[in-house]
Amino acid sequence: MPFVTIKAPEGSFTPAEQQRMIDGVTEAMAAGDGESLRDKMRVIYEKVVAGRRPIGGTPNRTPAPTTAAG
Repeated sequence: MPFVTIKAPEGSFTPAEQQRMIDGVTEAMAAGDGESLRDKMRVIYEKVVAGRRPIGGTPNRTPAPTTAAG
């Protein structure tokens, strides 16, 4: 069963945008692997908290971008 993980800074996307990403990735995987795997696909959206996403070994304390929804 295929797994895909989307990781984004917390607050970067609205729930509707997150769902569109999940739907789009699912469609792309189904197109690449075939419809027979659609019901076995797992697309996971993970929110990454500020300070827990180091860049080059250095903690990134930059606040996450805010969405129009807040």
